[in-house]
Amino acid sequence: MIGKTFPPNIGHRKTQRQGRIFFGSTVLLFFFSLTQIDFDFSYAIKGMDETRKIIGELFQPDMAAVIPYLEGLWQTLAIAMLGLGFSVILAVGLVFFTASNTTPNPLVSKVIKVIMVFIRAIPITIWALIAAASVGFGSLAGLLGLLFPTTSYLVRILSERVEESGGGTIEAMNACGATWLEMCFKGILVELFPQFLATIALRYELSVSESVVLGMVGVAGIGYRLNMSIGTYNFRVASTGIIIVYVTMLCLEIISKKIVTVIKGEGK
Repeated sequence: MIGKTFPPNIGHRKTQRQGRIFFGSTVLLFFFSLTQIDFDFSYAIKGMDETRKIIGELFQPDMAAVIPYLEGLWQTLAIAMLGLGFSVILAVGLVFFTASNTTPNPLVSKVIKVIMVFIRAIPITIWALIAAASVGFGSLAGLLGLLFPTTSYLVRILSERVEESGGGTIEAMNACGATWLEMCFKGILVELFPQFLATIALRYELSVSESVVLGMVGVAGIGYRLNMSIGTYNFRVASTGIIIVYVTMLCLEIISKKIVTVIKGEGK
């Protein structure tokens, strides 16, 4: 019965067949994945008592740790802001070479896109560890660890914005005899500036989250303090840091959405 009605409310037979194939393949892949990992339910059951104990400690935060965690938080926010700032400078310099409708040479666009894909394919923690191996653990390693992934992200998103929305401006600027630089920075950049700002605002929220993760692998910031607390099984202190991170990310999400709403409203 399920096979005859899946997907629901779709009368097209070919679409139903494709849906059943997709659903069946997903189920098979799920059970095949279970056979490929060392997953033992008995260990999970044995650990329930310890899990309840840890959860109990997490609900008893140590308020004496608030000040040290806030110091780490300011460091995390600063690393994210600096990493984003340098990335924006690099991205704006590359985006017009990357977008297919503004690049001086299609080969240049393809090469940059391949490099950006390579950068995104490497997890941000690996970039941070490479930076730490080069300059040592600390704020500079966190900054460098954020720089390349953030630049790659911005180049991809902003170049897509240019390709989607820059056609009319390009035609108008070319008709006026504008140079390539004038077309990019006095035409397209001015027109898409609100969209660029909205993208950057949303990216800062993600950069803060990534900066916290980088702290967990030994860089600076609140993530480093969290890692130290968890590593010493001091879950009451760790709970304080988790609450601070949660409140911070919640506030950043609200602020970034408000900024995007205002920017889009002004851009209409």
